[in-house]
Amino acid sequence: IEVARSLARLSAGKPRQAELRRALSSAYYALFHALAGISADQLVGRQYGIGSGSWVNVYRSLDHGSPRTAVERLSDATANPALIRVLRIFLELQGLRQRADYDPNYRVTRTDTLVAIEDAERALQTLGVLQRTSLKHLAISLLFKRRG
Repeated sequence: IEVARSLARLSAGKPRQAELRRALSSAYYALFHALAGISADQLVGRQYGIGSGSWVNVYRSLDHGSPRTAVERLSDATANPALIRVLRIFLELQGLRQRADYDPNYRVTRTDTLVAIEDAERALQTLGVLQRTSLKHLAISLLFKRRG
């Protein structure tokens, strides 16, 4: 998040689009990697070590489409509403990142970029205070497909 904020504020005057686009991408990836880390922590555990093969395999299992599916799964009455808010922020950031990375005509303002960074930071803070049962529910929803 600090990298994203630094990029958004890099130029004193009018910011360059490349800086703002990169800031959006950095904010998205901060949240993406947080979700991957939470999933590995909840399903393998840090006691086996962050560098262990199992932890890395779970971390690397998160794909960019998983949060969209998780929102659909978690939208029932049993899900913690905070989880749904985090995933909705993730999806908004994902859309912004895709536009920033792939649409040559996309123009973003510093203000809009800073708002997106604040949203990412708020989602990260929410993840930091959720109970373990909610985080485990999130990890399972992100990484496993529902059958039948």
